[in-house]
Amino acid sequence: MFEQDKLRGQEHLIILLLSLVVLVVRCAPVPTTLTSKPPTVTPRSPTPNDLERAREALTSYFSLLHAGRYSEAIQYYGGTYDILRDWNPDVDKDDYATLFKRGCTDNGLRCLRINAILRQEEVSPTEFRFIVEFMNDDGTLFARGPCCGATETEMPPESQFAFTVKRVDTRFLAQELPVYVP
Repeated sequence: MFEQDKLRGQEHLIILLLSLVVLVVRCAPVPTTLTSKPPTVTPRSPTPNDLERAREALTSYFSLLHAGRYSEAIQYYGGTYDILRDWNPDVDKDDYATLFKRGCTDNGLRCLRINAILRQEEVSPTEFRFIVEFMNDDGTLFARGPCCGATETEMPPESQFAFTVKRVDTRFLAQELPVYVP
C-alpha cells in the first residue's frame, strides 16, 4: 500500500509540473512576425573628441620621446618593436623603454618635438591619420635629406611625415616609430 501512495504522489507531481510548463508556455510572448531578426550590435562610433584625443596622444608620444622619458612614451605606442629588437639584440626583447632609448640615441631614430600637425583625418572609428612636421632642437624645421648616396634631385628633402594613431579600447596609440635617418 505504501508503494501505491508513493506512485500516486509522483503522478501528482508530474501532472503539476506539466501544468506549470503549459502555463509558462502560454504566457510567453509571441513574436509579432516570423521574420524577426536578432538585434544587431554596432561598434562604438567615434565621438567628436576622438580625433582630438588621438592628436593629444601623438603629441604626448613625441614630446615624451624628445624629453627622454621612454618609460612614459611607450604608454602611447602600439606598433611593433621588431626593428628595435633587431638593432639591439643585447637588450631584453620586452624592455621597451631601453629599446626606445637605444632607437633615439644610437640607432638613428629622430625623436623630435612636433612643430605642426598639418593635416588630420579620421580614417575609421578607430584609426586616425596625421601629417606632421618636426622641429630641430634649434627651432628650425626638420627635413630628412637624401639617403644612401642619392642626390637631392633623385631624393628631395622630406619635411612632412605620416603617422597613424589607433584607438584600442579607451587608449590612443601611435603605430609608427619616429623618423629614421641612417
